[in-house]
Amino acid sequence: KAIELYNSTAVVVSLAGCQGEVYANGAAEPTSDFPLAPDQAAEGEVILAPFGRYVVCNSRAGEDLLALCEQTTGWLNFNGNDAVVLRCGDEVRDVFGRIGDDPGAAWAAGDVSTVDSTLRRACNVNGGDASGEDAFDPSEGWEAFPQDTFDGLGSHCGHGD
Repeated sequence: KAIELYNSTAVVVSLAGCQGEVYANGAAEPTSDFPLAPDQAAEGEVILAPFGRYVVCNSRAGEDLLALCEQTTGWLNFNGNDAVVLRCGDEVRDVFGRIGDDPGAAWAAGDVSTVDSTLRRACNVNGGDASGEDAFDPSEGWEAFPQDTFDGLGSHCGHGD
């Protein structure tokens, strides 16, 4: 279980004051959250270089995945029906899923499902979805890969190699 944050701009982006939030099983309020910090003491500032990325992983992930992570946390735990939010202060910068919506086992559309899959933002998507209230269709803006596909983690559409 991992989340990759990507800077799609040509300028440096600071993630100071930012945190990840998980809304499990249709919760309207976060069921867990974790600060974005470059060390385990949750101190310091995450800086995303132009077209840079930052990978956060569950601390109980396998060795192959952990080798690709800049940060680990036990609070990053989600399955195919949980919304995940990137919040910086009071501003929501990106939402995966729909806050307050329990879609059952997964959000699914076409051949893209949020359960037992690795999802990556499509190369033509260069910004986050700041609304946690709009409908979530994973086939719009996401590409699905088999579960535990890590070969593209740390690189977004040719950036970060």
